[in-house]
Amino acid sequence: MQSSSLLRTAGRRNGQARAVGGPRLPILAPASVVVFGNYGNGNLGDEATLQALLGLLASRVPRAEIVAFAVNPRDTAQRHGIRALPATRLAARATPILSPSADGPAPLSPRGRAKAALRRVPIVYRALRGGLRVVAALVRLLRDPLLEVRQLRILRTADCLVIGGGGQLSEPVEVLASFPMQVLKMTLFAKVAGTKVLILNVGAIPLERRSTRLLVRTALKLADYCAVRDERSRSVAERIGAPSPDVYPDLAYALAPENGSARELTRTVAINVFPHCDGRYLPVAGDRYDTYLERLSELTIELLRRGYSAMLLQTQLRADPPALADLKARLAEKAGWEAVERQLVERSIDSVDDVLEVLASSDVVVGTRYHSVVLGFGVGRPVLALAAHVKVAQEMTEMGQERFLFQIDEADPAALLTVLEQLEADGYEAETELARRVAEKRAQLDEEFDRLFGPVRRDGASEGFRRDGRRRAVVGSA
Repeated sequence: MQSSSLLRTAGRRNGQARAVGGPRLPILAPASVVVFGNYGNGNLGDEATLQALLGLLASRVPRAEIVAFAVNPRDTAQRHGIRALPATRLAARATPILSPSADGPAPLSPRGRAKAALRRVPIVYRALRGGLRVVAALVRLLRDPLLEVRQLRILRTADCLVIGGGGQLSEPVEVLASFPMQVLKMTLFAKVAGTKVLILNVGAIPLERRSTRLLVRTALKLADYCAVRDERSRSVAERIGAPSPDVYPDLAYALAPENGSARELTRTVAINVFPHCDGRYLPVAGDRYDTYLERLSELTIELLRRGYSAMLLQTQLRADPPALADLKARLAEKAGWEAVERQLVERSIDSVDDVLEVLASSDVVVGTRYHSVVLGFGVGRPVLALAAHVKVAQEMTEMGQERFLFQIDEADPAALLTVLEQLEADGYEAETELARRVAEKRAQLDEEFDRLFGPVRRDGASEGFRRDGRRRAVVGSA
């Protein structure tokens, strides 16, 4: 009765309450939780949402057994110290993602070069890829015919399935391989197993395809509780005919550096390098990638000439290193590079903690990926956002940082430098307002998890977890 009455008033936003149903509501103290998301795929933004989720759960249900369904279970088990199982048959054979080399990524293999060449002929590429994927799917089915049986068995022993964080409800390139399809699959499996489903603080972009809208609408209708991370995502859900979800911040806002975010001003800029319209990932890219690299290299070299230090930041361990290597090559071609090269600080980045450390040791962040912006805000740093996606612009606006928002294809290095110098001249006063808004977001996350899982435990029962929410003992994947 108590859990039902509390969760009936789960807030839409800033404490405003709305009814979310009766008997379908989740329980407050689960003994076993299954988490599912885009975990283990090299995206440290998704890893940040899982790390935050584990920390929020650890402080409320410290003795709960947690199992992850991940796209790379070995990587997830290694990073987070929890038991991890394959989310798909493709995931069953994934290997841990190794730390990128300090000398840049390895050159493309012959297979990689052939794939990049085929991408330039979209019709041929799609036809070949479709045929190969059908064959590969059959092979994986024969290799592991009992995967779904094992997933159902795990879900039957769990109290709830948590689908947490990230852009899980995004428009897919291929419907059957999409995250909306996997979200619906896991939701249906949980319903068959009699397990509660909580979709927590996910992002949803405009869904143009009828098939995708059907997948997302069905999953949201079946879920026992759903929250999205911004008002735009809520509008998307309502527009496709799904129940209106609650709005709570991205889970990554719950993270903070181990030693807080205090620091001395060092005139250091963290620059998030992003493969914007890189032809290695998009069939047709035009010259936008080259233009992006040129503008970013002009910005970086001018920062160095003016006495700043720069740290190049990657948050996607598969896609970002090639772009980072391209930028470094472009910088080496600039006049006067030898005189300022030592001011480019290179840091090994392989984890969320590494990202937080780099961001916290900077004075300002030039961010492009969504979670480079969120984590930059989380450590209290102003962010100059080069928005390649509407979700970045949405976050900047919601945080009252519109004056620091630039469209990635229109960002002028001179304009960025002007804003940066104004920030410095003002003594980074923008951080005061930023800190207030971040504190509000963390309070909203605490409110949401208090309602779903009960208040934070004060009896020391969470000693089995580290401060960042990870278990001290690593449990291998099954």
